[in-house]
Amino acid sequence: MNILRRLRRIDPNFLPSHRIWRQQFTRRILQRVLMFAALAGLGGCSSLVAVVEYETEIVATQSTGHSPSRGGAITIVARKTVDEHAFEAARKEKKVLWVIAADGSIGGEIGNYSDQPFCLHLPEATLSSNFQAVATRLPVTVQRVTNAGQTTMRPEVSYGRVISLSTLCIAPGERTRYTLQMHRTAPSPSGFLFNAPGDADTPTLVESVKGNWVRVIIPYSLGEQKDTLVATFVATGARAVRVAW
Repeated sequence: MNILRRLRRIDPNFLPSHRIWRQQFTRRILQRVLMFAALAGLGGCSSLVAVVEYETEIVATQSTGHSPSRGGAITIVARKTVDEHAFEAARKEKKVLWVIAADGSIGGEIGNYSDQPFCLHLPEATLSSNFQAVATRLPVTVQRVTNAGQTTMRPEVSYGRVISLSTLCIAPGERTRYTLQMHRTAPSPSGFLFNAPGDADTPTLVESVKGNWVRVIIPYSLGEQKDTLVATFVATGARAVRVAW
């Protein structure tokens, strides 16, 4: 028995007997239910997270033979986002545009407009910081890749454990987003990159990260040409941002 019938049994005058009135009443009830559901969805949950601002130094070293980056075949940009025109320029010049950023995770976007595969050899990538100068393997819990609107995750269900990374290759003509979610064993007292605090709602947020640095070393290749990226991110400040889910 549905709820409308139950209400009518309790109070026969609650629902008009006329079919049209009953339909109108039902629609009003449904409209209110949908409205409350929408409001509940909009409420959701949220928390403050620390967004670190930084300066970056990028060096390509340990090349074998001709370096693809120094030969102008690859443009590496260390920032969270780049203008769409940068990808259009790389497409016209038939180059690789590699965007890399570091915050709560290491990630970015790659557009491969060359005629050869471009690969990040992530199993060999390392991470160090001013708190831990000795480089260690990237402590990643989730490796997320989005290509042509399709997202793949390793593992599909994360249990917060450090995983073995796989090499990320971008075929000619493809554009890919990638995210490497860091484990709380990142080399800093707080367990986050740049020693960002777990609670971003703190008056000492800027002081807790300013001057801290993170160095990421990632071997990569363009076709048979190999090189290694050394990117050092130095925190200059931070701000608290509320994220809803």
